[in-house]
Amino acid sequence: MEYLCVDHLLPEYQIWMQYATDTYLSALELDGLHNSHPIEVPVGHPSEVNEIFDEISYSKGSAIIRMLHRFIGDELFRKGMHLYLSRHSYKSAKTEDLWTALLESSNKPVRDVMSTWTLQKGYPVISVTSRRDKDSVILSLTQEKFCAD
Repeated sequence: MEYLCVDHLLPEYQIWMQYATDTYLSALELDGLHNSHPIEVPVGHPSEVNEIFDEISYSKGSAIIRMLHRFIGDELFRKGMHLYLSRHSYKSAKTEDLWTALLESSNKPVRDVMSTWTLQKGYPVISVTSRRDKDSVILSLTQEKFCAD
């Protein structure tokens, strides 16, 4: 969220370039490791909180929030965030509450799209191969989970 604010207030800073090197690449690097974990995991005891909220959570979390912002658009994202914050001011909230507010503001399948990113560790890699067939080019796409180790 801080990058959205800086970009809005000071576009000459080109903050998204810094984001790519400081946060996004870190998210990819950490989430590609075998010992990564999903963003959303159950907490059984308060002592587990420090183990769960780490650089993977924050880096990958910011990356998917950016993706979500671009998916639903700036105006609807702001509307959904306002709705979410208004409903849960000074209260506890769950991930589902955020998805519901953003769904209501955008009418897009936020929960379905985002759950694949928050409930699973890792990320997909898409490979593209091409071949010619007379006057056409045929593209084949395959997807697999990336793992660095």
